[in-house]
Amino acid sequence: MLREGTRKYSSEKFSEYLEYYGIDLSMVTFVSISSIDLNLLSKNINKSLELMGQMIKEPIFEKNKLELQKKILINELKQLQELPSFRAKRKFYEIIYGEHPRSRLVIGNEKSLRELKREDIIDFYNKYYSHKNIKILVVGDIEEKELRMMLNEQFGGWTDNKEIPPLKLKEPDFVESQIQTIPMDKEQVHIYMGHIGIKREDKDYYKLLLFDLIFGQSDGIVSRLNKRIREQEGLTYFITSGITDTAGLTPGVFYIYTFTHPANTNRIIGLIKEELNKIIEEGISEVELLNAKRTIEGAFSMQFETNYNYLSYLTRCLLY
Repeated sequence: MLREGTRKYSSEKFSEYLEYYGIDLSMVTFVSISSIDLNLLSKNINKSLELMGQMIKEPIFEKNKLELQKKILINELKQLQELPSFRAKRKFYEIIYGEHPRSRLVIGNEKSLRELKREDIIDFYNKYYSHKNIKILVVGDIEEKELRMMLNEQFGGWTDNKEIPPLKLKEPDFVESQIQTIPMDKEQVHIYMGHIGIKREDKDYYKLLLFDLIFGQSDGIVSRLNKRIREQEGLTYFITSGITDTAGLTPGVFYIYTFTHPANTNRIIGLIKEELNKIIEEGISEVELLNAKRTIEGAFSMQFETNYNYLSYLTRCLLY
């Protein structure tokens, strides 16, 4: 809703400016953070900052635009409900997190969307959107002095007396082992296995990053799950796992995900458990460790190859 009209620009005019100046704008919201990303030509940075400033400082949340967005999101949710992979993931998160906010989709569900009012959005904006609660990162072809002047022009006068409440989320409980199924008339069975994970600040994060590459993620090396279940047994076209990629300001999950023919369900679950027990009991080899380290080293240098990658790296540094 932030881009759907401001005090200075209507929704249509705002979109026209984005197109005219070649500004690629995207917005992402998670449980504990929201971000606005702009990709633009250096010569258009002043106008881009002005548009972003309007979004953040002076949105008007037009009621008719809200109703349109609600309809769009509800239709998207209905389409997602037809995907077994989506249904499986949602049920997995509901089991793992219980009443914790991470058990729910950021966009809500059909009921919460239908009940959402303009006043709810305004209340949230007035509570959390403040100059005290914003960080601005810029990567690109511009001098720092010039950039500071532009930022001061657009945001220097933004003041308020808000007291931003700290984010206090109860730690999710560790749930007992259980099996749940969702009947769907589909050709394949989608499987999620796992438990609660870690925060990004966990002291073992980098050890577990190596574990992820060796056990279930095939970024540059052949993981154990991929080699055993996909290549050797031929039971799936895709299998993955991870514990570090969902870690954030709140605990993520350790997950294993795959899909297979219904007749292979018990066999593939048994083989996954086999591989889990094997790595727990026997550990990893020196060759696996070396290959995983090399993969991480190669990936680290790629973080600085593009402005977007560099910005993503700086954002993670700022957050964690």
